[in-house]
Amino acid sequence: KFAGKLVGIRPEDISVCQSGVAATITGLRRHPLSRELITTLAVGDREWGVSLPADTKAEPGQVLQLCFDRYHLFNPDTGQCLA
Repeated sequence: KFAGKLVGIRPEDISVCQSGVAATITGLRRHPLSRELITTLAVGDREWGVSLPADTKAEPGQVLQLCFDRYHLFNPDTGQCLA
């Protein structure tokens, strides 16, 4: 399903779950008036930005399990959205 395609995931479509993709927190940005905690996570050799609920207990170096609530598939040559 994913072979040969680009996968696009919005930060708000990633959630913490019990069993998912392991990701290590490399950065945190808390906004005092926001309902979100903006995190930077390392997944393999890539970094992802993820929006989490503001009350999430998170610290740099902590490993979280991530699940994808929604994602989009793209043709890597044309950029056309496939799903």
